[in-house]
Amino acid sequence: MDILTALAAGKGITPAQLSLAWIVSLGVVPIPGSSKPSRVMENMSAANVEFTAEELVEITEIIESNAEAIEGGRYMAKDGKGEHLWG
Repeated sequence: MDILTALAAGKGITPAQLSLAWIVSLGVVPIPGSSKPSRVMENMSAANVEFTAEELVEITEIIESNAEAIEGGRYMAKDGKGEHLWG
């Protein structure tokens, strides 16, 4: 999403780092995979990203208002309900 890419650029981070840091802010520990050492280091640095309360609200609102554009069944089912590993 272009708006999240722009938000990430404004913070001097990649969209992947923004996404990972936002997921962590929800209390979820993501386990991203990569075959490239540079991407592993990039992903790890997402742990250093800090958001203001306003930024967290903005990111959440962007995602919620664009839920139909999010693809990938393991993240959001077509019926709008998230899929969970443990029930």
